[in-house]
Amino acid sequence: MDIKRLYISTFLNVFVFVIFGTVSSQTYENATRLRSDLLANYHKDVRPINNQSDVVNVNVTLDLFGIPEIDDVRGVITITVATQCVWIDERMQWDPADYGGISKILILTSEAWTPSISLGTPIEFATMGSVNNHVIFFPSGFALFYPGAVLKSSCGFNMKFWPFDKQICDVGFFPLDYTTDQLLFTIIDGVRTQSFTPNAEWVLEDTSYYTINTAAFSMAKFRFKLKRQSLFYVLTIILPINGIAGLTCLVFLLPSESGERVSYAITIMLSLAVFLTVVSDEMPKSSEPISLMCCYILAGICVSVIGTVLAILNLAVYHRKENVPKRPWHISLVMFSNCTRNNKVSDEQDRDKRIQDIKYGNAPTHDKTKATKTHIIKVNQAENKDADGQTITWQDVSLAIDKLLFYAMVFLTYIPSIGFLIYLGAASDYQM
Repeated sequence: MDIKRLYISTFLNVFVFVIFGTVSSQTYENATRLRSDLLANYHKDVRPINNQSDVVNVNVTLDLFGIPEIDDVRGVITITVATQCVWIDERMQWDPADYGGISKILILTSEAWTPSISLGTPIEFATMGSVNNHVIFFPSGFALFYPGAVLKSSCGFNMKFWPFDKQICDVGFFPLDYTTDQLLFTIIDGVRTQSFTPNAEWVLEDTSYYTINTAAFSMAKFRFKLKRQSLFYVLTIILPINGIAGLTCLVFLLPSESGERVSYAITIMLSLAVFLTVVSDEMPKSSEPISLMCCYILAGICVSVIGTVLAILNLAVYHRKENVPKRPWHISLVMFSNCTRNNKVSDEQDRDKRIQDIKYGNAPTHDKTKATKTHIIKVNQAENKDADGQTITWQDVSLAIDKLLFYAMVFLTYIPSIGFLIYLGAASDYQM
């Protein structure tokens, strides 16, 4: 029992000495002595390798904290980032046992060598870090530098499928003062988004990275894939545009006597022109590639212009004097319009007539009936009369044209619009 107690007491004494004795030896004097020894023969302007013909390899990892602003008109993306840079500093190595077990030390960037990290895709020239940043050194020479900044980077926006567009933005960093035979950037972890704050208008769908090494410099590039949240634009622009464009059809339902046809059509056309101005303000001032939405609104304006011209021409037909002769196709158009309107009534009347003829034995043959109807139609056309024998006026011709144009404009307005919007949303993809 006494031997067992002796073992336990000895173990506890050793444990306490190792833990508390080691910690207590990391004194202020040891830290200042270590700092003085490390910086004694150290120069921050010289690359921290013993053989100056070798290349310093710096591993870069990007921490993305947010994308507070994306200006697709100016082609600017604002990002809040920090770059974690790791390398081996051969001049910053020590034995922790000689300095009370100190396992790391912080030194200001004004006293230690750091790679100059400059933004390679700048709107405004920017270099990461400041004189107040520290570099963390470990006994093996492992160095950790973690500067952060809010940067404005350029980005080329492809607005072809706006507002259902997807964009790719590359942000690059390179060492401003060193060529590739002196310093190389490498990437292992890429982009970390654990602390990322989402943007209200854009969704960050994916990230990737790659390096570019030329004779002049080594560049680390980080790629962001962004998708626009389009619901706001659908509710405030696309649906109103479709609704206003659809009103163009109704101009042919307004009575010609109202005198409001032309003003109504011009109002619709000007409304679409206003929307075209609103959309153009959201676009970069570039024509490569042109936005399909602008083409769509322009097509709507053209349809509205055509509708306005046709309404004016049809008003001229409506007010034409009756002494002006009518062509056969005018009569055929009116008869076709009346036929589609009264087809059901005519079918019921023909059926009742056939029943009466069969009942009294006066049923005509099919060929004879067809020939009789054809003869009546020809006679009526020659006399400017419809199938019922009523005189056809220019007002009737105008109403028939209105009916035909109404259905034509409905087809030209809604069917292409539905197909276009489906294509716009489905065909949108990341464009390089």
